[in-house]
Amino acid sequence: RGSPTTRAPETRRESFTRQTLPLLDGLFAAAVRLSGSRTEAEDLVQETLLLAYQSFARFEPGTNLKAWLHRIQVNAFISGYRRARRERRLPEATRD
Repeated sequence: RGSPTTRAPETRRESFTRQTLPLLDGLFAAAVRLSGSRTEAEDLVQETLLLAYQSFARFEPGTNLKAWLHRIQVNAFISGYRRARRERRLPEATRD
């Protein structure tokens, strides 16, 4: 005898991990297509997951998580591309 075991509610991290893990291969493949490099794709997927986790509380359950993640990834890629373009345009600092 004893009280029935009840499972504690899933934490945000557990929920995020459970839902996104099956989508990682697709995110990586899309990142390779965007960046053209496996190394840059790894960085892009990592940035995508970080941005998605930070915003996960605002994700509407029942909507398309895969599309949401891919949109975050495309936006992160575009932001990174624009940042790199701006940095190339800046004049180099003169050395004394």
